[in-house]
Amino acid sequence: MDKLLTAAGQGYDGIGIAPISPTNAIEGVVAANAAGIPVVDLDEKIDADELAAAGGYIVGFATTDNVQVGGTGAAYIIETRTRSVPSSKEKLAMQVVKTANRVLKKPSWLLVMKSFLTAR
Repeated sequence: MDKLLTAAGQGYDGIGIAPISPTNAIEGVVAANAAGIPVVDLDEKIDADELAAAGGYIVGFATTDNVQVGGTGAAYIIETRTRSVPSSKEKLAMQVVKTANRVLKKPSWLLVMKSFLTAR
């Protein structure tokens, strides 16, 4: 909110926001509007009734289908991981990391992987 209120006082031609909730940015939007700065809402829709009651307005709204975006990302990860079969050297490095973590009782994967990558 502080950044939005600060931006409202900077004389920008416009401000784009991605609010955390439908109401958390209302004060900042009202301040920007009072300064003559139009605001565009991105992703999380602001509560239009509460915003209007506070004396503010939004000039536009744009969003994505986050469920679809997540599904597309997951499909990509699954596709690329199934094409990449670890080599025997990589399998050995993973086993060494697991054993070292168990024996040393602390993460040692960074040291092992650094050694592994250097040896390639």
